Amino acid sequence: MANLGFEPRPSSIPAQIRAGVSAQRGPRVPAAVAEGIRSAIHHASRAMNAPTNQVSPMEGLPPKRAVWSRLFVTSAGTILAITGVAKIVSALGHAGVLGQPDPIFGLPFNSLFLSVGLIELLVAAFCLLPKNQTVALALVALISVNFVGYRVGLWYIHWPGYCPCLGSLTQAIHLSAHVANLYTLLTLIYLLLGSLYFLVQPKWSERHSSGLSEQTS
Repeated sequence: MANLGFEPRPSSIPAQIRAGVSAQRGPRVPAAVAEGIRSAIHHASRAMNAPTNQVSPMEGLPPKRAVWSRLFVTSAGTILAITGVAKIVSALGHAGVLGQPDPIFGLPFNSLFLSVGLIELLVAAFCLLPKNQTVALALVALISVNFVGYRVGLWYIHWPGYCPCLGSLTQAIHLSAHVANLYTLLTLIYLLLGSLYFLVQPKWSERHSSGLSEQTS
C-alpha cells in the first residue's frame, strides 16, 4: 500500500527505537500451545461441518441409552407410517361402512381415516427424519395419548365393535378383527410407554445425580 504520509516509513525509524519496540513485544507462543490451538480449531471445524443426519445422543442420556432412544424413535416412525398408509388407503376405498358415522366424533369413517392417517404420516416423518429427538418423542406420546382416549371413549359408550385402527388392512392380510385389535392395543402400549420413558428419563437422571452430589457434598 502506498504511503499517504500518515505513517513514517520503517527505514525512517531509528534502529534504537525499533529495537526497543521489539523488546517490548510479548514472548512467542510455545510450539506445543500453538499445536494444541490448531488441533482444537481443526476438531471444532469437523464438528461444525458434520452431517445433519448424524445421530446425536439426547441431552441427559448416556450414549448407550441414546442409541436405544434412537431405535425406539425409528421403530415408532415405522409403525406410524404403516398405520397411516393403511388408513389413507382404506379411506380411498369404496366400502359401504366408510360412509357410516364414527361413534366418537360423528364423522364418516373415510374422513376420519384420511385425517388421522395424514397426522400419523406427519409424526412418522418427524421420527424418521429427526432434527430433535425430543420433539419426535413428544409427538409420539401426544398421538398415543389421543389413541388411548379414543379407545376409552369406545369402552365408555359400550361400542360393540373393535377399534378400526388399521382400516381395511386387516381384511387384506386376512387377520381377524379380534387379533388385529390385540396387536394394535399392544402396539399402542409400546408407543405410549416408550415415548414417556425416554422423555422422563433424562430429567429423572439429572435429579438423581444432583441429589447424589448434594449428599456427598
